[in-house]
Amino acid sequence: GETGSIAPINEAAPMAEAIGALLADESRREKMGAAAAALACARFDLAVVAGRYDALYRSLLRRATAETAV
Repeated sequence: GETGSIAPINEAAPMAEAIGALLADESRREKMGAAAAALACARFDLAVVAGRYDALYRSLLRRATAETAV
């Protein structure tokens, strides 16, 4: 993957293979780490997260207001 590897749950061998592949390939490891960091910054930037909470609270407030108006 671009930002990480996926291994089946409770199966150590595929996870060990993915880890071994990353240990053996410094360039891939660096690219994957940089891509994962960029994705995390984009998804969890303070302004982004605050905006999502604001939208959530506003939608809940609209719903509560609509329910009490009925």
